[in-house]
Amino acid sequence: YTIEPGDSLFAISKKFNLNMAELMSINNITNPDKVNAGDVIQLPVATGFIPVAPSTTMKP
Repeated sequence: YTIEPGDSLFAISKKFNLNMAELMSINNITNPDKVNAGDVIQLPVATGFIPVAPSTTMKP
């Protein structure tokens, strides 16, 4: 994710429903106030199940 003007780690964590401490950890950020527009950060992959539509089976 590329940080945009006006972004903060807090706002990014809320926007993507992430834990701010985890966001800081995976990006080696020690001070959440020291991110700048144009910086690129990694977003953690969501865990859990992905809903899948049930398949239909044709009966002969």
